[in-house]
Amino acid sequence: MDYYNTLQVSRDATEEEIKKAYKKLALMYHPDKNPSSAEKFKQINEAYTVLSDKSKRDQYDNGGHNLTLPVIKRNDIHHVLNITLENVYYGISKKFKISRTKICAMCKSNCNTCKGSGQIAHHLNLGIFSQIISQTCTHCNGNGIHITPRPDCVKCKGNGNTTEDRVVEIDIPKGVENNKMYMFEEWGEQAIRENEIPGNLMITVSVAAHSHFVRQDKLNLLHQVELTLAETFIGKIVRIPLFEDSFDIDTKGFGIINPNKLYTLYNKGIGDETKKGDLHLRFKVIYPEKTLNNSEIALLKSTFDQMNLL
Repeated sequence: MDYYNTLQVSRDATEEEIKKAYKKLALMYHPDKNPSSAEKFKQINEAYTVLSDKSKRDQYDNGGHNLTLPVIKRNDIHHVLNITLENVYYGISKKFKISRTKICAMCKSNCNTCKGSGQIAHHLNLGIFSQIISQTCTHCNGNGIHITPRPDCVKCKGNGNTTEDRVVEIDIPKGVENNKMYMFEEWGEQAIRENEIPGNLMITVSVAAHSHFVRQDKLNLLHQVELTLAETFIGKIVRIPLFEDSFDIDTKGFGIINPNKLYTLYNKGIGDETKKGDLHLRFKVIYPEKTLNNSEIALLKSTFDQMNLL
């Protein structure tokens, strides 16, 4: 595997270009977004682990094209960011605090029993054959390290770990899609062993259902309006509660309302950076609970006949 090809960068790419390419591809091929791309996602992380580290990159560039590292990526941490349909319509910025806790490098040491591997190999001689059985190291519980907090440690102040906080802001644009993911690189589960890399913090946007509108496709909205039977003929002034941009329409402009038809108000839906969606109206007709007598039926027939509706 060519790590440069995997990250789609040139061999003289800068650290910033490599980081930018990794973030783009990691979002594109994240298993939560594309379940069938788990292997590709693993290759992307392996390539980034080597090319983002200067010493490993130098080793790779100097003939280590078949370099195979036992790279293990820690788990991603997932959070859901709940927003409203109104937020989608106008766009919104969200601020929140994220934290990560790292093992103090000054107080960490490799386990002398397993030499940092977390596993102990036992050789079993079976006559002319031998078998190697690996078991979890009981001295470090498979972590491969020991943490010995020191009261005089200037880095962790004797805690054995350090916590980093950061206030971040996500600018959510108008027309954002449901389940849009934002990635904060290396803010997931933190590495413990030398061959591990941190996971990422994945923020997924979740758009709540709305009481008046249903989102269709990406930018279109559907709204249902109730009319009486009489109002389907004579019309009605209807208020469309489009968030802060509410407006009135007169249904007479549509003619006689057909409840089996969608009526479109163009450019009244959700907008994004390139275009504006439409607002579709569906009319629900409330029919009267009434039985007509013969004279009423005759009157209606006469009226419909005069209006050429028969």
